[in-house]
Amino acid sequence: QAFAKMSSRNQEFSNEELFPRRGPALNFSVNGKSRIVRGVQGEAAIIKVNGEAADIYTQIHNGDHIQVEPSTAGEAAVLELGRLPELDQRLHVVVNGTGIDLPRTALVNGKLENEFYSIRENDEIQVQNFYTVSEIAEFLDVPLGGKILVNDTPAKPGTRVYENFTLSWDVNAEITYAELEEQETSSEEVTEGETGKEETETERVTDTVAETAAEEAVSMTVIVNKLPVMLSGKSSYVFVDVFSFIDFDLNASAGRSIVTLLNGRNAEYMEPLTDGDVLDIFWKE
Repeated sequence: QAFAKMSSRNQEFSNEELFPRRGPALNFSVNGKSRIVRGVQGEAAIIKVNGEAADIYTQIHNGDHIQVEPSTAGEAAVLELGRLPELDQRLHVVVNGTGIDLPRTALVNGKLENEFYSIRENDEIQVQNFYTVSEIAEFLDVPLGGKILVNDTPAKPGTRVYENFTLSWDVNAEITYAELEEQETSSEEVTEGETGKEETETERVTDTVAETAAEEAVSMTVIVNKLPVMLSGKSSYVFVDVFSFIDFDLNASAGRSIVTLLNGRNAEYMEPLTDGDVLDIFWKE
């Protein structure tokens, strides 16, 4: 543990620079609920003693040449709008007797954005759970005629169409003045009972977002200081990865060396972890 002791006394090289650091997280909200996507994990420090690969437990002798490349911080979290789980859910409606599935749309800070929009810090995202009659006609690239009906009720081009609603119009009939201008609450707004199902389904959509990580990312659970900790966002994990998932102040050494045990034995900080491993991390008094 000579290297660990030396590192804690070295004023020019902090313990924090030994361990990989995450890039900045991305904070935003979806339908009024806060979300966070964690930054990408960086790389651990590279330690060499006399040109040979070493770790924090390598014994140091008088005259040894120690070379340390500090750990790095990963890239900031990035997420495209189209990767939100809410946008995976299609909106099913029946138009002129034919069932169609419409892609969900979203407003970002009050402005409609496409699926390739890169979410920014503190963005407020509102996923739409309806289309208007005219928007559906535009999506289908067909002319909108008159005699518009939504759930067999006279409607207008601006009437909202929700999940499992039926919509029809006569392409050969002209849109009347009443359809364009008449303000009827029954055709503009849906009842609380009609929207209740859609709102319930929206609430059931998961509030979690996969981290921006490797495509083959897996999760595993390890026991750290007698508490279960889930590791996620990478395809594999080494001992030092766990510091990104626990509350352990690496700057609180106060001259003490850190003790790291894996399944009851001294652990190398780049040693691979497997599901169910037992880790103990504490300061040696």
